[in-house]
Amino acid sequence: MWQRHGLIPNKRHSQIPFVEKFSTHWRIYYNTRINNKGTPLCLDVEIENPSNVLEDNSSPLLHFGDLGSFDVNGIMVTDLIELNNTKAMYYIGWVQRRDVPFQNAVGIAFLNQKTNKWEKFSSGPIFNSSYKEPGTFCGVPRIIKNDIYKDRLLMFYTSTTKWKNIEGSQHAIYNLKYAFSDNGIDWEPAGTLIDLKRDEGGITSPTVIQIKDVYLMWYSVRKIGCNRKTPENGYIIKCVKSKNLIDWTPVDILNLYPDPTSEWDNGMVCFPYVLEHKEKIYLFYSGNLFGSAGMGYAVMDAHLLSNII
Repeated sequence: MWQRHGLIPNKRHSQIPFVEKFSTHWRIYYNTRINNKGTPLCLDVEIENPSNVLEDNSSPLLHFGDLGSFDVNGIMVTDLIELNNTKAMYYIGWVQRRDVPFQNAVGIAFLNQKTNKWEKFSSGPIFNSSYKEPGTFCGVPRIIKNDIYKDRLLMFYTSTTKWKNIEGSQHAIYNLKYAFSDNGIDWEPAGTLIDLKRDEGGITSPTVIQIKDVYLMWYSVRKIGCNRKTPENGYIIKCVKSKNLIDWTPVDILNLYPDPTSEWDNGMVCFPYVLEHKEKIYLFYSGNLFGSAGMGYAVMDAHLLSNII
């Protein structure tokens, strides 16, 4: 179903890509690693041909927080929407811990229209572990505006249920949950969206498009084993469908798996982002070792979906 088009030539670790569409180009936001810290960047590519990079911005979009803050050890942007006629960027902050390797929480930044720079809304997170969200950390938010829930925003996010010692190192176990907001800043957790199967260890990075009255969601899922050392435990990309954005059923024919003939995504495909454009579906994703080999894309004719959904 998917026609792979290979790497987008930016030659960096490229994690959690997502796209903003302009009339003259597409802007791909992604996260690289500098000194082992997540750092958000972007690049502009040709419309319908993302392999052609028009401009590569090497300046970080946001900067790390001060000592003791929730984003002192890394920042990864995950989604962009418009709030009150202003562009809003959601991101996860990283902080190192002594008992487990790290903890994530959700922040938001707004685009200053005078300076064209992103500015953090707060030095603290807008969504974090709490008595309402008991996960040991939460992150990778994707935001959905939809008429089903009128003026309320819907957030899908990763929630860690526990940590597990695997082959001498700590690994987070996480599922997918959802929350609602009236303003994009204050969020109310609502429950589990997709739970783990017995052999699964993590679900993350959901992305949703609507085809007529059906919603399609792609997300990353990995096995419970160590996915850094064992390729068969690495991320694959699965697809599910829904009529209400809450109850989902599998559409396995639309999954994307590692390509054994490839050098960059033969062990892992992860962090999908999907958009529809001129009767084609574009799937952007990261490759081996969480994007250390870069990011690429695949394309599908939208009319093929009519017989599936």
